Amino acid sequence: MKCHAASIAQLLGVRKSPCGKFLAASLRENSGIYVLASLSNAFLIMSQYLAVSAAVASYLPVDSATAVLIASYGRGLGIGLALFLSCSKESSRF
Repeated sequence: MKCHAASIAQLLGVRKSPCGKFLAASLRENSGIYVLASLSNAFLIMSQYLAVSAAVASYLPVDSATAVLIASYGRGLGIGLALFLSCSKESSRF
């Protein structure tokens, strides 16, 4: 009795394709993931901006660095800079 072992690619139904098609599909998938991640990040930043803006408008205490930026650059740009700087600090830790 002869046993034929199938490769993992055959079990998963992966077909062999020319290198060019593989690179095009990989680029398309990677660019799609990048766009979705960027949109997700933009929605998170917008919600944070709205939350901090509402806190400032209702005179709730905010972070001292944010307060300094708001005093220096105004409410809109100051909050935007504070969020940008906090995001860059978060990403530099990884």
